Amino acid sequence: MGWIYVYWGHIKGGSIHTDGDRRVAEAVCLIRRELPGLGEQSNGMLQYVVWTALSDEGVGASIQHYNPLIDEEMRKEWGVPESWKLIAQMPFGNIEAPAGDKEFGPIDNRMKVFN
Repeated sequence: MGWIYVYWGHIKGGSIHTDGDRRVAEAVCLIRRELPGLGEQSNGMLQYVVWTALSDEGVGASIQHYNPLIDEEMRKEWGVPESWKLIAQMPFGNIEAPAGDKEFGPIDNRMKVFN
């Protein structure tokens, strides 16, 4: 299960945090083993949709994975329940400069297609 809570850090932007509630997995015994993977997948889709929506509005964003480094600080700052596991943080705000180009190795080394 995905949860979003928004922290407005300053007038120009804020931060969206996506979490999963571990209690949901514990409550559903039949498919408990599959839930962590399914939860990660649904959270990834949620992040993509939110990032795309922000981009459509001309708002810049990035996805950060600072946990578990910031978990305790977040719990204290925003009262995040212990049962929630931070998956990603998405700071967003004005685009001050375009993103730079990225260099990648050959596609054949990164992706395989099987017929």
